[in-house]
Amino acid sequence: MSKGKGWRGRHQARTAAFKALFALDARRGGDPQAALDHTLEETDVPAAEVPYAQRLVHGVMQAQEDLDALIQASAPSWPVAQLARVDRTILRLAVYELMHEPSVPR
Repeated sequence: MSKGKGWRGRHQARTAAFKALFALDARRGGDPQAALDHTLEETDVPAAEVPYAQRLVHGVMQAQEDLDALIQASAPSWPVAQLARVDRTILRLAVYELMHEPSVPR
């Protein structure tokens, strides 16, 4: 997606997804939808972009094992479990988007 009309909303959706995923990682689990709902209450994500944030959160949670394996294979000197929580969350989200979201430029 180019930096046009929908760029800001997509950025806000990613930010909300990141915050929810970070919270889930910090708690070592939980309800992804509840974490996202809590985050959405505190952020200004356009209604049209909420489904994107939901796809990201649920997709990362469902694919987490595969995402971690790919990250680990790409950086064998850095065990995923020992990465900083922020770094781990960003990597999971980015890899998921690149692999599973066709609207993300490659």
